[in-house]
Amino acid sequence: MPALGVNSLPRSSPDDGLTLDLIRGELPSDLDLHAQSVADNPWVCLLETRAFAAHLLPRMHHLVVRVQSDLAGVLSFYVNGPSLVVVNECVAMPTTVLDRCASWLFDEYPDATRLQLINTSRPEHIDSPHVLPSRTISRGIENYVLELPRSIQEFSATFSGRTRQRLRSRERQLAKALPGSRNVVVTGGAIDAALIDAIVALNHARMRAKGGRSLLDASFAVGLRTICRTRGVVCAYLDGDRVIAGTISVKVGRGWSLFVIAHDPALNQYSPGTLCMLRAIEAAIDDGASRFNLMWGKSDYKTRLGARPIALCDRYWYRSRLAWFLDYGVVFPGRVAAVRAAVHALRRWLHLGQFIPFARSVPGTGDPDDTPADDSPAADANGRD
Repeated sequence: MPALGVNSLPRSSPDDGLTLDLIRGELPSDLDLHAQSVADNPWVCLLETRAFAAHLLPRMHHLVVRVQSDLAGVLSFYVNGPSLVVVNECVAMPTTVLDRCASWLFDEYPDATRLQLINTSRPEHIDSPHVLPSRTISRGIENYVLELPRSIQEFSATFSGRTRQRLRSRERQLAKALPGSRNVVVTGGAIDAALIDAIVALNHARMRAKGGRSLLDASFAVGLRTICRTRGVVCAYLDGDRVIAGTISVKVGRGWSLFVIAHDPALNQYSPGTLCMLRAIEAAIDDGASRFNLMWGKSDYKTRLGARPIALCDRYWYRSRLAWFLDYGVVFPGRVAAVRAAVHALRRWLHLGQFIPFARSVPGTGDPDDTPADDSPAADANGRD
């Protein structure tokens, strides 16, 4: 295997304008910033890894992908035995491009037999021909994406009359119950650790009230503080100095991404979490964002605000048909996950009287502000070794 710090010569194709360049070692800062500028979420570039899995950075190699000389993205990966594990998530490159990337990486890494991408966008044509043996395994989850209009007025016009009336009613009821409550938006370096910790604590209280367990542990809170210093946006409702609801989002390029949404469970009847989410979306529109990633799992507030689901899956490429056949360790957990998701959907149907397919959440109360336990991809067990 080539030594770290020695880069391979770029490989290009005049037919489709695709150029691949391999960097072994640290990604140059200017290229890192360029990759962030063409992204719309922190998972498709290295921002999330730097904040939540910094221990992987010394092991990283990077495949720079350009199409017609324009940067399409950087696939950052590390070698784990026979596997090349890509840390980027929500990757939406065409299958033909990913096929070429896999083929070249197997040339560069002769001991590797598998290339792995997790939580990536499901390919449009599953049955399209591949250069190499490959496997696509559904996660049974979706990234809920809200495409943002140019003005808050346009956004409000997309609501149904019932949703608009419901939101106004909740705002009036909250103002009446807590006359001193106010909404604040705090960004970047102005976000202090106490504010983040207060919202995470509300998430824990919310999940306890629902009979579940929050996945936002102490290490997750540390990662949040790290990424929020430069990219964070906190939208919170305060009653005096007390935080009663809040969202924590991260902005990358022209996209905002939700990491945490939480509220005081004693205020369920006012839907303060949804009201916070609405304020955050309005702040994103004012900031010129074109997309808001509401991330993993189905919730009523996401569909009510107009988000659409994008199916996610894990994708694997193999050096040979034999390697594909022997990789039973991928197939079996995927099948088990699908069965568990189906069982959970049936349990929710029996409990709530409605069918909610493959929602990865702890069974909740079914109230209007119902939020999954693991509504953040950073809190998900992402399969990295």
